[in-house]
Amino acid sequence: MNWSAAEMVLMRIGLAALIYFFGVHWNLAPFTPDPSKLNGFARILPLTWMLDPSVMMVLRVLTVLGLGCFIAGIVPSISLLPVLLTVCGTGALRNSKGDITHSSQALAMALVAVWIAYIAAGILWKKWKKAPPAAHRAALLAAILIFSASYVASGIVKLKASKGEWISRVPSMAVQMVKANLSDYYSKPEGDINKTMTETAPVFLTEHPTLSKCLFGSGLVLELGAFVLLLSRRWAAIWGGALLAMHLAISWLMDIEFWGHIGLLAVLCVMPALIALMAKRSTEDSELTDDPLTGPS
Repeated sequence: MNWSAAEMVLMRIGLAALIYFFGVHWNLAPFTPDPSKLNGFARILPLTWMLDPSVMMVLRVLTVLGLGCFIAGIVPSISLLPVLLTVCGTGALRNSKGDITHSSQALAMALVAVWIAYIAAGILWKKWKKAPPAAHRAALLAAILIFSASYVASGIVKLKASKGEWISRVPSMAVQMVKANLSDYYSKPEGDINKTMTETAPVFLTEHPTLSKCLFGSGLVLELGAFVLLLSRRWAAIWGGALLAMHLAISWLMDIEFWGHIGLLAVLCVMPALIALMAKRSTEDSELTDDPLTGPS
């Protein structure tokens, strides 16, 4: 991916914002985890010390400083360590409570990939203090690689779990739509039932199974083909935009939100294309206002 230096700075800013706001669970309440339900790093390391509010405040400061150094390209292989600890630690603790947060998991995987890429770049180019543009490019590409691989893995799991019949079972998604939207209603009793999503849309999907298979089946195709995000900027923008639309549709239809995935697609795949498009239009506009004899007006 031939991103410019300015594009990569904006991508790092976007990725840092996603990690801070969606990758870290800042509001974890103190609890005593069940040893039989520990997940991730919580199985290896005692992480309950992170639940102390004063400790969490220190981690917040270290995370901000680490992300700031990451944006500036200052020793990212070291400055990202407290960020990794905070993201993976709070994620493991929340997961150990039984709350599986797929959105933050995607950000955690992208962060780990970025960190490993910076270490590899430091070993290769012997530049640790200030990361060169090639190191930033490798790190951002590693982030795209890891979450595109997660989409492919998700598609394969769907096929395996359904024994290859996932698309043929799509009409039953209408039931899941009703369950998801009613669950949201019962958790917020002051609201009204969304009859469009609990009655109209499910009935329509049930009465039109072929259309349902095309709509939901396209999501499986997008997941299995997510590796094309790595082919070029153009393919990243096109396929990433399609995956982004898929997530927004899922959020609208089923009230299941994957803000981490949406953010990663927007920042790493769609945003660079929009920046390039705006730059191209700006150049064309400036050329139109130039006098061929006297120069810029």
